[in-house]
Amino acid sequence: MHPNQRTAGANNPRRRHDATHTRTALVQGRALMLASYIKDIFLRGELLGEGVEPRWALGGKETQMIAFDKWVIFQTLFMDGWTGFLERFSAQDDTFWTDHQPAFHAYDYGANINIEVNEGIANLEEETVIRPAYLDGLDDEFDESDDGYDGESNSVPATQQGWGEIGGEEREDELDELCDQPTVEVEDNDSLFVSERVDDVASPIPPILSPGRIIDAEYRDIDGEVDANGPNGDEERERRFLEWMNESENTDIGQDNGTQLQDQEHQYDGQDNSQQQPLSPDTDGNDDVHPRQAPDISPASLPPSSASIPATEDQREHDALYSPGLMRLREALEAKYNLDNISHVSYALAVDVHCTAENTYPGTEGRVSRPVCLLADRNRVAGEFYGSNYTFYPLGFHPAYGNFTSDRPPAFLDNDLFTVMKENMSHQNQGADVLSFGFFQGYSNLKRSIRHGPHDLLASHGLATAALTIPSTEAQRTARLKDKQQRLLAQVRGRLTPDNPGASTPFARERQRVEAAMQANEFAFRFEQVISIDAPRLVRRRRNFSSVLQPIFQLMRLFLKEKQLYAGILRRFNPDIFPGVMVAFARVMEAAIAEMDRRFREAGSKGLGMALSEGVAALDRLGNFCFTGDPRVLPTKVMRLLGTMDSLKTCGWPFISPRMLDIRDGQGLVNLVGWPQLSNGRPVLMHVASLEYHYDRTVASNRHSQLWFAELGGRSIDGMDRMTTFLHEVFQDLWIPETVAFIARQVRRGLNRGIRSGGRSDVGEHGDADTGNEESAQAMIALEAWEARDSPFKTSNFEKLSAEVLKFDDRLMMNESKIVLKTRRDFAEEIFVALMEGGRKGHLGVESVAPTHSTWPSILRAAIQHTRGSFATRAQWVSGIAAAMVSASIEWVPGSHRRRLTHQQVVQLVGAAASATVLAARPDSLKRRALEAEARRTVDSVGVKRAKIRPRIDLGCKIPFKQIPDIVERGFTEIRRLFAKGDQRVLSHYCAAYCCLTDCLEDPLCDLMLILTLTITASSATPEVRPNTKGFSVTAKRRDPALLAANMVTRMLWFLRPEAFPWDKDQDTVLRVSEMTKKIGEPRP
Repeated sequence: MHPNQRTAGANNPRRRHDATHTRTALVQGRALMLASYIKDIFLRGELLGEGVEPRWALGGKETQMIAFDKWVIFQTLFMDGWTGFLERFSAQDDTFWTDHQPAFHAYDYGANINIEVNEGIANLEEETVIRPAYLDGLDDEFDESDDGYDGESNSVPATQQGWGEIGGEEREDELDELCDQPTVEVEDNDSLFVSERVDDVASPIPPILSPGRIIDAEYRDIDGEVDANGPNGDEERERRFLEWMNESENTDIGQDNGTQLQDQEHQYDGQDNSQQQPLSPDTDGNDDVHPRQAPDISPASLPPSSASIPATEDQREHDALYSPGLMRLREALEAKYNLDNISHVSYALAVDVHCTAENTYPGTEGRVSRPVCLLADRNRVAGEFYGSNYTFYPLGFHPAYGNFTSDRPPAFLDNDLFTVMKENMSHQNQGADVLSFGFFQGYSNLKRSIRHGPHDLLASHGLATAALTIPSTEAQRTARLKDKQQRLLAQVRGRLTPDNPGASTPFARERQRVEAAMQANEFAFRFEQVISIDAPRLVRRRRNFSSVLQPIFQLMRLFLKEKQLYAGILRRFNPDIFPGVMVAFARVMEAAIAEMDRRFREAGSKGLGMALSEGVAALDRLGNFCFTGDPRVLPTKVMRLLGTMDSLKTCGWPFISPRMLDIRDGQGLVNLVGWPQLSNGRPVLMHVASLEYHYDRTVASNRHSQLWFAELGGRSIDGMDRMTTFLHEVFQDLWIPETVAFIARQVRRGLNRGIRSGGRSDVGEHGDADTGNEESAQAMIALEAWEARDSPFKTSNFEKLSAEVLKFDDRLMMNESKIVLKTRRDFAEEIFVALMEGGRKGHLGVESVAPTHSTWPSILRAAIQHTRGSFATRAQWVSGIAAAMVSASIEWVPGSHRRRLTHQQVVQLVGAAASATVLAARPDSLKRRALEAEARRTVDSVGVKRAKIRPRIDLGCKIPFKQIPDIVERGFTEIRRLFAKGDQRVLSHYCAAYCCLTDCLEDPLCDLMLILTLTITASSATPEVRPNTKGFSVTAKRRDPALLAANMVTRMLWFLRPEAFPWDKDQDTVLRVSEMTKKIGEPRP
């Protein structure tokens, strides 16, 4: 969708607008509307059976190719029904559909032709300015008051060209046409393509060419203008217009050289001697043949263009410049596209520059000169652009020689030729800014030798990293992972092409391709320039494809006759040096990857360690950089730490410092001092990113976790504090998101099942399908709201979920029989057993506590396995898991059925309090109802009596306590901060107290302890009991309430749960109570 009007400042020719920075994606709701409209069109008779079906959904992978004539029919039907589409959605008060109109992008990919240099082009003179000097001042006045056709008529929306992305190394396209077609309201035919009915598409004269307007500067009758508002204004305008039309057929406009050129791409063979004299034409005078030739279109088989205006006399004179292939292209474009309804046309002109070395040795005169390879010189390229408005891609690790790209032309084109061409085109079209020159690139044709498309370069895929850095034990987890790794290993080892293993092996394949290019002497250097024409701004008589193709001829003349302009940015190399050096580097990479594969085989199921895995990733990325020069493949922070970036910059050598990463022997060594870290403190690993790209996030997370705890992080858990912090992160960042996703996915299945069946029979007022579907939609909204809540596993949020969502499906309805009470400590014990002893006889597996493919079990298991028992015992792990669930506000979890996790059963977590008394009677029996009535009466009578005789104190928490009060939580958090670098035994004692507190929740004595703590800390002054006194007094200085609360709880827990603390001797890293008594109360560790 394109705007109906230009944005502010878009008419200013000095202000360039980059369309790539404009977001063009539709929001989901609008995209659904547009997709539904398109699918309805394909249900009509002419398009029925073309393969586009109503079942297609947003984000799907379905695609369908349709014939050109069917595409024309689709566009016609689309525009015919567009008004009705707008009327249908106008009631929704969405102005987007009225502010924007559809635009079709026609991308003529692969329509490349070879343009031969004929006699007309060889003798073409340089273009000069055709505007008469005495009219400059007058034209400036008109430029200020009127901006050509675009300022007169709003019927043609001004849009940016829909040019494909040009990021990365270089554009792969050589000559690509892009026609951006907005809707035109005033034209009889608003189709992008030419109609088969020629009689119905006569376009009206645009307002800018109305009889009363000044047409071209050289034909303006300044003194004899007739007032358009006079009594004979209409007749006079008509008379002047007819005179101008007759005169234009017989008048030569200005210079012969400047106005009518063309589009397409061109390849040129040049020569140079060893003294770097100007490039000269090749001896045979022939151009190289481009791949992807233009389709052979017979003009007789195509309908005539109703949109193209007959060429004027000066345009017909330029027909002598057209090669047969270019002439066929112009005729095909005129027959296919309606230029009146096209906003922009863009194409790329490509020129191949060849060079040969001069024969200077005695006895070599007259022999065929040997071709040499050309590369761009970074220093010379920098002089062609302003500032850093270009990107350089070094090849073969050399920092000074390679390829380059820019979003604007270089100075040798822009300063002289392009300025004149744009001025002349503007002059011929009443001052409108019609012609523009955009993306420019220069690259060695070796790029095309080693990759026809972006996906052909195996060296850039990171295949070795994906195949060798994941252990086989991890790959065996699912059949999909196993098959993927085996396919990658087969490619790395050359098994895909047994007759020629190197043809499918990374780096070996590239080496073979470069050697083939050297054998064929294919070393041309290619320049590509993108040219764009603003079609609506062309005046009526010039609105044809001759004008669109006009700029090409002067560019061809420049590259043929003015070689000194561009030869200075090129440097010649003997092929044995370049690209010979790329062959040598490819062999080095081959040998290194083969050695890593050998070590991978020897390691067996364990695979490569972290050092070798990072070494493989570094080799893969350096090999990619060698052939592409793309700096994005090298992570700057890691590579700078390894010394690679400095070595590439100063020496042109891919050095890896063995002091930081030693992969020479054995399992290798890695020095993580100063290594870049993620936000959670873990190191940035290059091979993990490749695993996520080739496999998925789960595989990458598991690999990162295994390495972190097996080789790094396991050693960092050296006490209760780090253990509890780690467990909180696991449950908060992994357990909650993954479990929410599991429950939401299962519930949506049930809701969709209900929608397909028309809703449950008992849902809705009369059990009708419409009411059921409406309630199902409301349940979907409630489910999304539950997913977005901060604490989805609180009991209050579960009650809302059950009331609004789970009732929809009978299998999802939750009642008391499906809710199981379980203490947090018991559930934590189940998690520990499932992780460490799962699969053994009599023990539940991980599937009973975690969804399939979840990442947190492997992370937690690795942490437990690689943490020494002296730092964290089994009991401490269980207490830590229970404490982490409390701190993460997890009050209920999905249960298990037949040893697998299920959302149809809920486990409500409680503290240490005894469960409610079970009524020993059969449900729905008379005895059961009597017992329930007695229980309710007892509760009601007690509640009424307590309400009468006792006032209520609101502590801000519900009693019994199910969560640690905020002030106590803040106190323990502050203690962790104070003792982070202090005595770790004291910190471990506080952590043990915190875990003990979570186990005590819902115990009546624990409730009493917390009530006392909240009462004391809520006082405006800190109370104390001085020696030899029996009452409270006020301290001289008020203590921090949060620290006071944490210390009070710790002291009282010594006597509430004495078995949880060491009294006479330190237990592992936990300080004994006798020493802890001296520490409590100290302001700092």
